[in-house]
Amino acid sequence: MCPALENLRMLYVRDVRAKIRWDNPSAEVSHCELEWGESGFEQGQGNYVRYVYDTSYSFLSLAAGTTYDVYIRTYCPRSNVYGDWQKLTFTTDGNSIDEAENQLPISVNPNPTTGMVEVTLPQGYENQTVEVYDVQGKLLQSQHLQNGKATFNLSEYPNGVYVIKVGNASCRVVKSK
Repeated sequence: MCPALENLRMLYVRDVRAKIRWDNPSAEVSHCELEWGESGFEQGQGNYVRYVYDTSYSFLSLAAGTTYDVYIRTYCPRSNVYGDWQKLTFTTDGNSIDEAENQLPISVNPNPTTGMVEVTLPQGYENQTVEVYDVQGKLLQSQHLQNGKATFNLSEYPNGVYVIKVGNASCRVVKSK
């Protein structure tokens, strides 16, 4: 039998994303498999992730205010066996990104952009850090506001949607050619 994961826990849960973390119990474990979906889904019908070599996994594009089940198990290649499924349940926050937008008056111009984008906040928010994330939740750039403004160059990144975050507020910017 392949050993179960230790210290399986939620690292964070937000409105439309979450991250779980665990400790591998031994060197026997090469990777994990997981299946997830809205609470109550039938195993075999969820979102299946076959090879997770890290000790964490991020869930993206979730629905706000929704409960999810995650099943995760270990794999031991030397003995060619899987561990038992372990279950974790979490509920996302009630505010979607759309609802959270405009809680802080963030101005992003131009939007859509082909590369350069300027983020502006009104007076009183000068001591803020502005962060740019991809849709997987990976931090791409971070900058401290200068006179209420920060400029980012997104030209090196593929076309798509990016999230600009200041504190708990966020907005989206679309990069296209």
